[in-house]
Amino acid sequence: MTPRAQRNGGEAGFTLVEILVVITIIAALIGVVAAIIPQAQQASRKVQCSNNLHNIGGMLVQRQTGKGLGTRGGSAMLLNTYKLGMIRKGDEKVFICPGDKMTRSQDPESPDFLKRYENIDLDNIDPLIISYAGRNRKNYPIRADSREKQAWACDCQGDDGRTGHHPGGLNVLYDDASVVFLDTEALGLGIDDPIVIGPDSTVEVLKQFIVRE
Repeated sequence: MTPRAQRNGGEAGFTLVEILVVITIIAALIGVVAAIIPQAQQASRKVQCSNNLHNIGGMLVQRQTGKGLGTRGGSAMLLNTYKLGMIRKGDEKVFICPGDKMTRSQDPESPDFLKRYENIDLDNIDPLIISYAGRNRKNYPIRADSREKQAWACDCQGDDGRTGHHPGGLNVLYDDASVVFLDTEALGLGIDDPIVIGPDSTVEVLKQFIVRE
């Protein structure tokens, strides 16, 4: 019979020290999981956002190749793909970034959400139906003869143009339907600097984007 069994009347058991060790290990594991889950959620939102922009970009490329992009800029250029039936009813959630705090609480399957898309006014866009800003084509026209990729859209950064959708950067859609995540280093910003889009931005590529022209 082991010394532990002798101390416990012939039945083996755990000492207080062993129980405390187990509790410490469990607490450490919980802490690790608690830290990993938010990071995984953020990564998932970033990927879904990239897929959204890629799908929108595919429709824009198709339209440009056919009848041209028209004259609309800003978010209207993106939403026009829905008005024209290129992005079909039932796929409205492609316009919503899951990292956009302003629209995250919406249920993209709910009748109230879908009703917002029934009569889209491209001259007065409802900020709750799109999380992406388009190119300001009045100030930054799309050049057909450009040999370099041109940026078409990006995360709108909230209704103020500076509330980030994703920590440390934003997704940018280019004219070949590719999407690139530009982090603060690529943008020439400090880690704690706000990522601003529109005319107030200090980053040249981000000045090109706007929600409403």
